[in-house]
Amino acid sequence: MGKAWEDMSNKERAEQTIRDIKRRQAIRKKAAYDVKALKIESVIKSSAKRRSVKNRGCRSLN
Repeated sequence: MGKAWEDMSNKERAEQTIRDIKRRQAIRKKAAYDVKALKIESVIKSSAKRRSVKNRGCRSLN
């Protein structure tokens, strides 16, 4: 584990802040990617379900 914030020099604090910002950006970027992947997966599943319903001959979705 690192030093306490109070025990750090200004340079160390700046480096720690940069690391924290980059870490948060990476987490945010991964979360955005996961949301996009989930939306795409949902669209694919709903399309497949609709196709299977049409293939079974349900008239309400034609």
